[in-house]
Amino acid sequence: MKTRIFFAIVLAAVVSSVLALSSLAVVQQGNVWTVDLDNANHKGTQTTTVTVTYTDSVGKKQTKEIKAETTIPAGTTAAQKKALVQAKLDAALSDSANEVGGHPLASTGGIGDTIQVQPTANTTDDPPSIRDAKITDVKATEHLTGENDLVNHPGQSGTALGTIEALGDITGKNGDNAASVFSVITSAGVISVNLTAGMTHFELLDQLAVALKAQGASVWVDHSRNLVSVALDGDFIGLGAGCTDVGLDAVTTVMIQ
Repeated sequence: MKTRIFFAIVLAAVVSSVLALSSLAVVQQGNVWTVDLDNANHKGTQTTTVTVTYTDSVGKKQTKEIKAETTIPAGTTAAQKKALVQAKLDAALSDSANEVGGHPLASTGGIGDTIQVQPTANTTDDPPSIRDAKITDVKATEHLTGENDLVNHPGQSGTALGTIEALGDITGKNGDNAASVFSVITSAGVISVNLTAGMTHFELLDQLAVALKAQGASVWVDHSRNLVSVALDGDFIGLGAGCTDVGLDAVTTVMIQ
């Protein structure tokens, strides 16, 4: 989040769920993603970005990125944050600029502090406006909140790729002028790195990589892009990050092909 490593990512989506969608009778089975929301330690913003691929009415494959930014008050519980984020994401999905032929590309559901996101099924218009919709990646960007929102890809078989990016400048201070922290959460637990003034991205990324490897993860560091990549397979099916530094954003992306 040295040399950038590319590899093929193959995933068999085996999760099956039925979510309610106001404008369609049914939704796509499988390819269900979840975002487990964390408590907000500080006031900030959370941005959820969902990328959907689909085939349009003329048979052309299309890609659309749908983004929802939410202001998070300090002291917001995970369940309260889920309600705030889900409302913004629902509004973005139903925005006419993000719909195709009057149909949203995905729907949300979930209970407690977890949001589920699932692509729509083939639409019933002729020819269908949307066919073979698939969510290919979900991104969570945390600004100042210090939250660790865990993004989980659909299914435990196959391999997905997760990245953690540290975007901005490390100041070593949070919004209360106290020391700042960069943290990462995986299925194996939480990793925290204390940030200090003068600390470099190189140092931060290397400390995160060492800690992730200690958890048993396969990790690659790309210093040129300020990110750490993690293979998400086996016990590692989720990834998330948070940061309280006023100059730094934590960006988590989980992707499949």
